[in-house]
Amino acid sequence: MTGGTLSQTTYPADWADAMIAGWVQLQQKFNFKMIFVINGNDSPANQANLIQRWVDKGAKFEFLEMMNETYLPKYLTGNTVDHPEVTEAITPQKYSDTLLPNFWAHLDQFNLSYYVCLARKNPSNPNQQQSIENWNNTIISAITGKYLSRDVNVTLHLYTSEDNSGFDYNQINEVRASLPAGPHIAITEAGVLSETLSNEAIGQLAVEHYKQILNNLQPGDYLLDQVLYAPGPDNNTANLSSLHGVTQKGKRIQAFLLNEF
Repeated sequence: MTGGTLSQTTYPADWADAMIAGWVQLQQKFNFKMIFVINGNDSPANQANLIQRWVDKGAKFEFLEMMNETYLPKYLTGNTVDHPEVTEAITPQKYSDTLLPNFWAHLDQFNLSYYVCLARKNPSNPNQQQSIENWNNTIISAITGKYLSRDVNVTLHLYTSEDNSGFDYNQINEVRASLPAGPHIAITEAGVLSETLSNEAIGQLAVEHYKQILNNLQPGDYLLDQVLYAPGPDNNTANLSSLHGVTQKGKRIQAFLLNEF
């Protein structure tokens, strides 16, 4: 359910039973897939109890995404002052050696696939690129080593700019080549970042971006759009709005999905 940065500040108390029931009713009516993003700032037991509440209401989850963008500098440095979604420093070793097994001890009961965080390339920032490579290498080593017998897959977040200059779509294949046979890749966030473009223009560019991503995905992989819903009128990436219903971007994404799938 709740994804992105917000997933790391959303706790069981934020989900009333009626809210859960409402989402489950929508899933049953329209047969869409749902993913649960684990809040790494909560206790493993609390997260397991929350998932059980959803399951008891009839929810069907595709997989469990193990936290959100934990490779970012704010997590690596433990910047709790500026970022409420950060409560401690998370090194790649801590993520793979401590956080994952601690949560899995409570989550294995659901028999769902796990998807762990990998980072996309950032060639424009050499210092961050080195950190990204260290993160990815550490997590991939765990997947190909001590977690080889587990159902562990990977996520990538692939954002591009409005000119989409030099975006490396082949990095998806590079990640796949580094994994053992079997794991899938979920692009759980993708989109176009711009402060100035209209909602409709973002949608048009996003479709072109997604076509390129799909060319590098395989059966069993996933591609998710950037923002499903935003309550305000000033979000140029939302597909649904409380003011406008399906936005212009949403209409473009909807047509793209119907045409592709």
